[in-house]
Amino acid sequence: MKPIREMTKMEMHRELIVRYGYCIEKNLTKIEFEGLLGKERKAEKKESTMDFNPGALAKMRTSEVQEIASRAGIPDVEDKTKGLLIFELREAKGQQGVKKMENEKLTFGKYKGKTWKEAYELEGDYAGWAIDEVEVNWRASATGLRRFASYAEKRRAPFGTREETD
Repeated sequence: MKPIREMTKMEMHRELIVRYGYCIEKNLTKIEFEGLLGKERKAEKKESTMDFNPGALAKMRTSEVQEIASRAGIPDVEDKTKGLLIFELREAKGQQGVKKMENEKLTFGKYKGKTWKEAYELEGDYAGWAIDEVEVNWRASATGLRRFASYAEKRRAPFGTREETD
């Protein structure tokens, strides 16, 4: 990976879009691009604690699974069984991308300007509609709608049910 200080503004812009999923204009200054890219790379290093093969966990000793779970931020690892820790690690790994996307703003529709998290929680049917619309009409769906639908699917709880919000 090329050091940020050696990158051009266009290289940083491309990396933010391709690697980190940003929807970002080119009119930011080089310093702004450096700040954003630095923040993402730092977060990526932190997320590397989730860099494990879930299938290999079952073959590990309990102490090794506890170590990985502890680095991943799972609480009370000493009080949990190996099986429960493996389940929580798999679940945490599957939900990784959600937090990064939830602060993006909708650029379309009746909730334009709201964050993806707000739109998902505001009206459950809106997220369902977005998912259905993309499934039925993938090619005609705008990129923003497809990305929001992907976010909404990731937010759904196991077994295809949506998370309950209070």
